[in-house]
Order: sequence, then structure tokens, then C-alpha cells
Amino acid sequence: MMEKKSESVVAQTMKVDLAGTSYFLVANLNALRGINAALGGLAPAFAKVRDLNFDAMATVLASAAGMKPSAAEFDGLVKDIWQAENKAEIGGALSDYLVVMLNGGRASNDDAGSDGENGGSAPGKS
Repeated sequence: MMEKKSESVVAQTMKVDLAGTSYFLVANLNALRGINAALGGLAPAFAKVRDLNFDAMATVLASAAGMKPSAAEFDGLVKDIWQAENKAEIGGALSDYLVVMLNGGRASNDDAGSDGENGGSAPGKS
């Protein structure tokens, strides 16, 4: 059995505010698997979020926040993103999250000195 080294810096939890609700995005294996299954991998997910595909954005948001929304709840997320005035900002935050996921859940070198402005302590929805 190989010995694991724990030298990596884990990325801080990111927060997205949408329609009066804060969603805390956590980089973990469950989120990765949800995104992979729904969107065909991180690269396609990144392209769809970059293109402001609202269904893809809702999928990444739900997976990252540890949610398992019903069809009606998912439609509500898509509608909230569609109607959000800050949808480009939301897309940017989700893109940043996907970069962390592409980096194995670790903070990038640029994030290592971050002041944690987007950080949160609790995963999921608040």
C-alpha cells in the first residue's frame, strides 16, 4: 500500500449568492462525480458554464453544494440563474470552482495567498 502525503493546500469553500440564498461550493469527489455524470466531464462543464448555459450552471451549483434537487427544485435553480442580474458573476464563480476541481480540489498557486473573501465554513445551502 502506498503512503499518502498530505502536502497539498485544499481550496477554501467558495460562496455563490443567488436569489437571496447563499450556496457554499465544496470541492470533493461527490461533486466531481455529479458533474462528470451530468455534463460529461470537467472540460465540457467548464465550456458550458463559460457559455452561460443555465442548466449546466445549475448542475455545477447543485453538485458543488451537495444538493440532490428534485426536478422542480432544479428548474427553480435554472430560473433563478436566468433571472439573476449577476449571472455573469455567478458564471465566473462557477468557472473558478471548476478550475479548483481541475486542480484536484487544491487551491491554485494564485489562491494560496488569498484572504478567503469567498470562503465559508459550511458546505451546502444556507
